[in-house]
Amino acid sequence: MTDRYKTLTNTYRSMHIDETLTDAGIEEPLNEARLVRGGSVLVLAAKAREYGNKVSQSSKRGKDELKRLQKEEDLDGKLDALSSSLGYMFDAIMYSRLQLGSVTGIAVTTGLISERSNKELSKLMGKSNTNRRRR
Repeated sequence: MTDRYKTLTNTYRSMHIDETLTDAGIEEPLNEARLVRGGSVLVLAAKAREYGNKVSQSSKRGKDELKRLQKEEDLDGKLDALSSSLGYMFDAIMYSRLQLGSVTGIAVTTGLISERSNKELSKLMGKSNTNRRRR
């Protein structure tokens, strides 16, 4: 064996011993999946808000068209107002469905983050309990 190998081996052993003796220096590796999940919650929340605003806008337009229906005198004008109102109401239903999809995505992603956090917390609690038992 070379001197360099002996030095690396001794360094590794001393680092390993130091690591097992200290439990204050527990470092977590960067978890990109967790960051992506957190980011996706923010994106989905923004989408849910956007779709909620579109539901409100389309519903208001539909109500305005129905008010116009009452003011119309001829049958063609009433039919146009009614069809326009229905179109806005169907748009509101569609945006409502998209909003629900975004909210569901938030719930699922939050559940995944929570599950991962619970596993990591249990893992850390298990490590700290085993470290205390050794002392």
